[in-house]
Amino acid sequence: MDCEAGKVTEKLPRIGPDGNQMKDKKGRLMTVTVRELWNANAGNPQSGAAGLTQFLASTWLTHVLIPGCFIHEQSVAKGWVRQEKNAKGKSYWAFVLSDGSITTTPGKQKGDQNVKNCLAMRMDPAWSINAAADYGNANLKVLEKQGFKLAGLSDMDRAKLMYLMHHEGEGAGPLFIKNLLVKGSGGEAGLRRKFEIQLGAKGVAKANEMIEEADGDVAKAYRAWFAVFVDRQFSQSEKYFCSAAIKPRRLSDLVVKIGGEEISIVE
Repeated sequence: MDCEAGKVTEKLPRIGPDGNQMKDKKGRLMTVTVRELWNANAGNPQSGAAGLTQFLASTWLTHVLIPGCFIHEQSVAKGWVRQEKNAKGKSYWAFVLSDGSITTTPGKQKGDQNVKNCLAMRMDPAWSINAAADYGNANLKVLEKQGFKLAGLSDMDRAKLMYLMHHEGEGAGPLFIKNLLVKGSGGEAGLRRKFEIQLGAKGVAKANEMIEEADGDVAKAYRAWFAVFVDRQFSQSEKYFCSAAIKPRRLSDLVVKIGGEEISIVE
């Protein structure tokens, strides 16, 4: 969440050595402005991702139809999802549209009110957090099925892989690890565009600069940027541990450990 969610600016009391809120020379209570509070309503206008854990609409609507997922169970309770049987009597899960009809592809019905209401739950912290945990566990299984060796990894290692897969998606995540991103991103042009979007307002200029530093290799620049970002974010993770903190492994070392290709960091 700290990697994904937008931050809300808040003012906190400035506390003195005695444990009390400090006052300025005029006797006014002093505050300090910080930007650490996670914004449950965060949204990315470019990608359409939303919520604390920034789910795309397509991923969210896919997972509401998967039994065992928190958002599936909640959607069933709300009447948005129900079990049906096909002509051969085989059961399947379907999304219930506002007119009572059903579909297995709710992503194609984003104008429907029930679909809108379901997507709005990305802004609910409990739904967003549980969805990310379920998605993360499912993605670790995806990696194992593709032959990556996850046995013996620490919880921190697994958390990094979960985030990599959450960020890249279950399709591009394994390609990132194998250094085959260009094959799954619409070619080099597609990966460049993805890179520009990830870098924000000045994405085009920043991407061009980093690609130039990588001798024109878009995939090398993108992987290096992401590895530095993730390693930096996870280096601050000690504040979230309830027990003894686990020292994070560099993402490059981690992908090599599980059978991927080393990430060359652009200096």
